[in-house]
Amino acid sequence: NNNNNNNNNNNNNNNENDAQVVRRCVEQVFKAIELLEKAAKASEADTKADPVPWAWMGVAYEQLMELLLLRSSPSDPNQQQHKKKKRQRSAARLVEWSRRAAAACFDRAIRADANHPMAWSHVGLLSLRAGDARGALEAFRQTVKRCPPRLQARAQINYAAALTQAGHLVAATSMLRKVVKNEQQRQLTDKACMLHALCNLGNLLRMQKRLGEAKNTLKMALGIDGRSAVALNNLALVYLDLNSTNKARQLLDAALKHAPWNETARFNRQLLARLLKKKRKEMTTKKKMINTNTSK
Repeated sequence: NNNNNNNNNNNNNNNENDAQVVRRCVEQVFKAIELLEKAAKASEADTKADPVPWAWMGVAYEQLMELLLLRSSPSDPNQQQHKKKKRQRSAARLVEWSRRAAAACFDRAIRADANHPMAWSHVGLLSLRAGDARGALEAFRQTVKRCPPRLQARAQINYAAALTQAGHLVAATSMLRKVVKNEQQRQLTDKACMLHALCNLGNLLRMQKRLGEAKNTLKMALGIDGRSAVALNNLALVYLDLNSTNKARQLLDAALKHAPWNETARFNRQLLARLLKKKRKEMTTKKKMINTNTSK
C-alpha cells in the first residue's frame, strides 16, 4: 500500500510539473502575441503594412491551440467524469477562439502582401485541420505558386495532403512521387522533407491497396530515420492489412518506445490488442467445438 501511495504521489507530481510547464508556455506565447501585435500595428502606421508580424502572430495563435489542447488533457486519470467534460468543453471554446484569431492574422498578412507564401501555407494547414479540403487546396495552390524553390517540396507535400483529404488519391500520389524523385536527385539535402513525403506516400499507397509498394516505400522512410514513429505506425498498418499481426504489434511497440506521446500509435496499439484478444477468444471457441465434435 505504501508503495502504491508513493507511486501515485510521484505520478501526481509529474502531472503537476507537466501542467506548470504548459502554463508557462501559454504565458510566453501570450507575451509573444502582445509584442507581435504592437509590431503589426506600428507597421500599419507606415505607407505599406508589413505582413511578417501578422504572419508570425498567426503562428503564435496556432502554438496556443496546441498548448490549450495539452491543457485539456486531464492531469489525473481518476478525475470525475463531469469535471473532465467541463474542462474539455472549456478548452474546446478556447481552441476555437485561437483558431479564428490565427485565421484572422493570416488574412491580414495576405491583405498586406498577397504573395506571402508562409501566410498562404498556414491558411491551408488551418483549413486541413478544420476539414475544409476545398479551402486547403486553394491555399496550397497559392503557396506552391508563390514559394521559393527551396520550399517547393514542403509546399507540394501539403498540397498532396489536401488532395488526399479531397479524395484525389491518384493526383496526390503523383505529386508525392515527384517530390521523392526531386529529393533523390538532390541527394537528400532535406532528409526531414523526404521522410515526410515517403510516410505520406506509403500511407496513400496503402489506401489504394497497393500494399507491396506501400511496404517498400515505408521501409525507405525507415532507412532515413529508423526511429520515426509515423513511419513505424504506417508500416504496422500495412502489415496488419497483410494479416501479419505479430509484425504489426512489434512495429507499434517500437513506435511507442521512440515516441510514447504519439496518440495515433497508442490508439492503433490498443485497437490491435483488442483485435488479438478477439482472435484468441474465437480460436479457443473453435478449438472447444472441434474437441466436442471429436468426443462425439
